Amino acid sequence: MAKVLITGGYGLVGHRVSLELMNEGHDVVIVDNRNDYGIIPKAEMDYTFEARKVIVGPVKSYSIDICSRDFKAVMVKEKPEVVIHLASYPRQKIVNKNPQLASSVIIGGTINVIQACKKFGVKRLLFASSSMVYGEFDDGIKETDICNPQGTYAIAKLACENLIKDSGLDYTIIRPSAIYGELDVKDRVISLFLIKAMCNETLKVNGEDEKLDFTYVGDVAVGVRQIIESDNTINKTYNLTKSHSNTLFRAAQIAISLAQSGYVEIGPKHPDFPSRGSLDITQAKKDFDFSPKVDVDEGFSLYYHWLKNSKFWYNYISERRKLWAII
Repeated sequence: MAKVLITGGYGLVGHRVSLELMNEGHDVVIVDNRNDYGIIPKAEMDYTFEARKVIVGPVKSYSIDICSRDFKAVMVKEKPEVVIHLASYPRQKIVNKNPQLASSVIIGGTINVIQACKKFGVKRLLFASSSMVYGEFDDGIKETDICNPQGTYAIAKLACENLIKDSGLDYTIIRPSAIYGELDVKDRVISLFLIKAMCNETLKVNGEDEKLDFTYVGDVAVGVRQIIESDNTINKTYNLTKSHSNTLFRAAQIAISLAQSGYVEIGPKHPDFPSRGSLDITQAKKDFDFSPKVDVDEGFSLYYHWLKNSKFWYNYISERRKLWAII
């Protein structure tokens, strides 16, 4: 078993990867500076972050910025064999609020991680990129297809991929898509659909035919563990998704069906987001037997029932429903 340092280890993906690795006997160290990116309400951030910490359980962790000198000090102290670099501005919507700062953090943070890995003898670096690096694509895109990133977030992620490939480190790059699951924050599409449906509010679908390869967070966590445990995955890039696209309209319909409330409003396609389909995961299946288990019906149901049983979200939803009843 390896000693693994995870940047962003209390994020949506990070906390599930931490738990997955710990359950399999790996020695995990978490680095996470609890960034709310200026858009997540404090009460929600406090609840989500603390709940993720409870799920992960006792683990050595450091509240530091990966762009700071403190990160290298942690690397000296902990001497990890593997670094899983998940910390990042998480999506285009957040990056758009301050593109210059976001790109400098995404790229600058990755450079700092690379330098520390090289200096302190890390054997393996896994980097979480994004399906956004492909730009617009239909179903079945492969890792060998040409990337055409659109927007600051995707351009920054592809730049990081290239920096890692040129670093001389043994690396693996993953390109996930539309990750969702329990303990996500509210502003992401599936969270927003489920919570708005439960509040009996309108679910706004930006483009009736727009689709995404929705991927359950637990499947991504298993895939990351499989990658670092395999010698077949060194110096390779993998699509890490469910490999099945669903329209935003269908996602909204599933949310409404689960909640038995809510309404759909169809609007124009969002100009900041390229049209995307499913990603081909043939290479991941071949190299490390990646086999995502959870489809959207099961995954949305798991997330819905978790929201229903969460005291924080139960109170939020109850207050919203009362407000709409008054109006």
